[in-house]
Amino acid sequence: MIVLRASTNRLADLAPLVPEILAALVSLRPGQVVVVESGR
Repeated sequence: MIVLRASTNRLADLAPLVPEILAALVSLRPGQVVVVESGR
């Protein structure tokens, strides 16, 4: 599971998280939780 934390759910706020999301997907294992958050 990947949890996204950003100031809003608008695409403009979520788009900068994409590189970290893609990196997390490579090593994500069943049952693992990864939190990806913006620098705010």
